[in-house]
Amino acid sequence: METDMNCDKVEARLPFLHDGSLDPETAREVRRHLDDCGECARKYARLVAVVGLARSALLDRKIMAGQG
Repeated sequence: METDMNCDKVEARLPFLHDGSLDPETAREVRRHLDDCGECARKYARLVAVVGLARSALLDRKIMAGQG
């Protein structure tokens, strides 16, 4: 169990939290840190937004190419 989650450790794990590949305990620790750290929470929100925009752009591109 990770008990000393700090901003650097959390930041490195944000993409894995987003894609669901963290083990449950680490995910809980990261989420706990995000609940307490506004800066890391904002970084996570930006990551989620950027990934969403990239997926949307990829889908738009596939649709325009007749692949969607």
